[in-house]
Amino acid sequence: MLNRLRLFAVVALVTGAVASAAAVWLDGPGGLQDRVRRLLFIGAPLFEVELPGQAAQPPHSGEVEIYVGFAPGGRVAWDTFRALLNGHDVTASMTLGRNGAHGKLLGLTEGQNQLRLQIFGRSWWGGEYVEDEQVLLLPVAGRPDLDRAWLGPALASA
Repeated sequence: MLNRLRLFAVVALVTGAVASAAAVWLDGPGGLQDRVRRLLFIGAPLFEVELPGQAAQPPHSGEVEIYVGFAPGGRVAWDTFRALLNGHDVTASMTLGRNGAHGKLLGLTEGQNQLRLQIFGRSWWGGEYVEDEQVLLLPVAGRPDLDRAWLGPALASA
């Protein structure tokens, strides 16, 4: 009887852990449905994004450098690439080529900024054109030196 109770406890614990992991995986954009759709219709991603220096800490300035590498093999219609920063088209501020895009995006505001990258290309399974899209959240930290008041020499002596 004690072995059955232990087995039941282990099964309940594992089931709860799997259900929790599935709930996190299914939640929001990039969930299971998006992953399955991407795999079935697109195959491997049409582009990869690299933000050097962004992983260490959020920048204090309103600019970020970005590298976008396109998938090899002619699957990507590179001239359809589009970058939207907080809803504004910033594609023209990037250098665009057949193998990717690179640029320094200016105009990020303090707090969370949304960067939406879009491109069209051919899917693995049938060669039809599909859209691949990634949405990145870019945090910008406030400048701590701007939060302090400076009285200056004239006001300090008064």
